[in-house]
Amino acid sequence: MAPNGRVVGLLLGLGTFVFAQATKASSEDLSSLRAWQAAISSGLREMEQPSHTMDDVEIPACKSESEDGLRQWAQKHCGSESDFRCRLTILQDVKRFGRYEVMAVEGNVEEALDALEESMGAERTELEQKARQLQQMVDFLESDGQSASANAKFSAAEVDDQVLRAKAMSEVARVRVLLGVPVKEGAAKLDSAHACAYGVIAKPAAMYSGAPAEANPRDSAGEQLAARTDLLVERKRASALYMSSFTSANNRYAAAHPVITYVWLYVANLWAFMVPCTGSGPFMPEASSNFCFIGFLPWWNMFGPHVSCASPLGIITETVNPGASVWLTSSEFGLLTFSPAHMARSSCWMLPVVGQVGQIVPGRMLPDRTVFGSHPLGCSNMEGRPDIWSWSETYLSTENQGYDAELVAQLYSLAAQNASFTRATFFTTSLTQLALLGWYPQSTALQHHGVQLVLQNSSAHLPFKHNEAGSPSKAKVLTLEMMVEGLVWSIREQELAPQDIHSMEAYEFEHIPAEVVADFVLDQKGTTYKDANCQQYARNLMDRILTHGHGLKVSESVLGSTPEMTYRLIVLLAAMALAIGLSAVVQWAVCLRAIFHLRAEGVQKGISSRLKHAAFALADDFACMEGELGKRCGERVARVSRVALVLGAMVHSPVVFWYVIIKRRMGN
Repeated sequence: MAPNGRVVGLLLGLGTFVFAQATKASSEDLSSLRAWQAAISSGLREMEQPSHTMDDVEIPACKSESEDGLRQWAQKHCGSESDFRCRLTILQDVKRFGRYEVMAVEGNVEEALDALEESMGAERTELEQKARQLQQMVDFLESDGQSASANAKFSAAEVDDQVLRAKAMSEVARVRVLLGVPVKEGAAKLDSAHACAYGVIAKPAAMYSGAPAEANPRDSAGEQLAARTDLLVERKRASALYMSSFTSANNRYAAAHPVITYVWLYVANLWAFMVPCTGSGPFMPEASSNFCFIGFLPWWNMFGPHVSCASPLGIITETVNPGASVWLTSSEFGLLTFSPAHMARSSCWMLPVVGQVGQIVPGRMLPDRTVFGSHPLGCSNMEGRPDIWSWSETYLSTENQGYDAELVAQLYSLAAQNASFTRATFFTTSLTQLALLGWYPQSTALQHHGVQLVLQNSSAHLPFKHNEAGSPSKAKVLTLEMMVEGLVWSIREQELAPQDIHSMEAYEFEHIPAEVVADFVLDQKGTTYKDANCQQYARNLMDRILTHGHGLKVSESVLGSTPEMTYRLIVLLAAMALAIGLSAVVQWAVCLRAIFHLRAEGVQKGISSRLKHAAFALADDFACMEGELGKRCGERVARVSRVALVLGAMVHSPVVFWYVIIKRRMGN
């Protein structure tokens, strides 16, 4: 072989060796990620069916009983309320709820169980989000990043961080919650014949923020003594402002005010407009069921088990824009089902009047749309570029996600410098659509939610990218808010002023590691507003912070004192009450007249003949009404009323819209 040939051969051999080593490393990384995901999945399954063995006796699960059955078990094993002998005991491999392996919970048992239930729910959510994110990363690495879509790609830093954490994962550590009678006063051990397993947290030990638990102290006889815990953080979480949600608040109100709720649902499907008009707010209810090839919005249990259905006439005749009441599962979003995603979200097909064309094929509202279209009045930053103000910069994530690669990169940079946050503030602001109505509800459940984080003074700060004359070069405040358009995050020199928010709840910690926030944002990859609205996103973030933050010192709540109702709202409510009355009269008048005409004598037998007779008879009724109105108020008033009624019905229902169009076309 010639010298040049030998060089080429050596280079090819070296390249093959390097490629093989890279492939081998990649396989090891994938194996580590898969093993981490498998451990999480195993932990989630274990959390669904908690159990425990004590003295070679299988302890039954408390949740295997119904709520009444659990009370009966407590009455049988724990005694009466005045002489309650059972104790809530935590067995932990790590310092999750205290310092020692066995912790006895002080205080009211029922309140403690509620607090622990919320904490275990937060742990379950974290594991589910992490498992989903790991699956996305494994898919991305297996495809070598070539076939992955833009919102499914991971940066090299993100992959390296997750692989490093995956390799650090060890055996699964468990935290068990037991309810039972101690063998003797103050002892750590429970009587296996009078105990049940209430719940368990099972995940790799490295995913806990605490170190391994210490062995309990012993008495002179060598018996383990139970240490005490008051579950301070967990009890604060159970009563925190951020736990309020729009859905639960609506369900509670519906149960307490059934008459008002039925009136609201009676009006021609106004509930279909329960969507965010601007950047934040609740979506209308999800589809409650599919039947054969048809899907439909919930006509019952719309606000929990205490509410039945909406207007009968509205259900039969209406497909209110911007979403329909009933659709074919093969074309869930009507004609927009077959349009490219970016074109469908930016079109006006689902809007009133214009939307009647799109409603030839009934379809529900597209995910992440608002009443006015795709991104109407929310954050003005639609390209992911910063809005630059004097002492703040605001960014919007791409692809409508609750994740932003640049934010994760900045948080990784802070973590590399051992930076941490010292204060987490949950804050609320008024929903735009309610403010437009003149209503500023005091309940945080009816407000927009966000989270503000403040860096320690001694920590590295976040850099401003665009400096102006006189502005600071670094920021110490980070705010995160989930909007319809995606995650909006800001870096600021100062915290939000009281006049900028409605209510707030601040938590002071010794430190909150920056990697905790980075990991949370990374776990939201692929999550949109439909998956987690502003309230759910803020709740999940606050849960993550309270779970992994170190040394909670104090929490402080400040509730807004803005007047709840304005004169504008009172006027609008009066107008709505009048509209409700008129709508009810018209609907039931039409229903009763239709029934009367269907049952009229002298009509040919057969459904089609009776329906045709009822349709013509109803048209004659409206003509008579118009004639009577003309006699009493004049022809002009009667004509204007008829046109207004027809136009309103056309906007209200595509069925009427196309009936009028076709009839006029045939008439011409």
